[in-house]
Amino acid sequence: MDMQLPLVRAFAADERYDVSVVGFPSDGYLGNPEEHELSVYMREKYNVHYANIFAYPKTPLILKIIYKTERWIAKKRKERLIKKDFRIRFFFLKICHVALLQLFHKLLKQKLVWLEEITADWNPDIIIIDTVAAQPKRSHFVKKILPGLQKKGAYLYVILTGHNIYKKHPNPNFNSPKELKKRVKERPPSNAKCFFVPSNLDKEIGEDIFSPEENIEPYGNIRMDPHWIAEIHTHALWFPYFDRQKHESFFPDGKIKIAFMLSKMTYGVEQENLKNTIKIISNMKDVGCIIKPHTRGMKFDILPPETIPSCLIADSTPSSLLIEWADLVLFTGSS
Repeated sequence: MDMQLPLVRAFAADERYDVSVVGFPSDGYLGNPEEHELSVYMREKYNVHYANIFAYPKTPLILKIIYKTERWIAKKRKERLIKKDFRIRFFFLKICHVALLQLFHKLLKQKLVWLEEITADWNPDIIIIDTVAAQPKRSHFVKKILPGLQKKGAYLYVILTGHNIYKKHPNPNFNSPKELKKRVKERPPSNAKCFFVPSNLDKEIGEDIFSPEENIEPYGNIRMDPHWIAEIHTHALWFPYFDRQKHESFFPDGKIKIAFMLSKMTYGVEQENLKNTIKIISNMKDVGCIIKPHTRGMKFDILPPETIPSCLIADSTPSSLLIEWADLVLFTGSS
């Protein structure tokens, strides 16, 4: 949502459009856009509608129960991270959370007839989505629902939400061109109007992956829209839309304030070097340190709290607020 909100705001500010942000399952996991820190601001300022598939009446009861329970456990885990509580209760919560997500993952890998019933009467003009649209096997919504909405006349626009900033061929993990080609080899063309990517480098990589008839256009990183950034700092992260004092009350003191913005470990991060760097910096004299895990579900538990005494784990604090606080921002591949 950090990446897409400038575009959501632009459409919602145009009176010709009625905008909804919908969370749907992908890779067997959840989409929770309604929990984003700026959702209240977007609802009240721009009348953006937030919806989650698991809140619809036709969603099976068992999935609703699992979803509610998972959200409760996730909230408790965040509270324990903020309090630096790594004791038995924390690990019990983690075990329960992982087990519940695995069960959810299996249930969401099945044929989701109920999802087709929920979306049967949808008739959007425009659909904006990220590159999951090019990988139908990742989501029943993408594989079954999206083509049907396009047949009704919806235009599909796909926006890459992150950068390939290191080198032409990314780290040899699931993002490598070989693996991506394997993923999309048998997929039909997405019929997208256009794939928007942040840079020419992303276009070079994308041309090896997508079909020739799928247009790829470098358009910059919409997350960095200067008008939106200004609006975040001057309006969106202030009362009555956001309780910044609640977050700032946890911020550590220090003559030098340092914020770590982390990407996922699976994105090619050298974990031991990262751990050593955080430990060295957090133990420096007069340093206050905040760690922001990757916003897409990353839990920072690679270091025990006693080894990073001046660090706060702030996974639910907006990055913009941390940047306001920090004298220095250190990042590993985060937009």
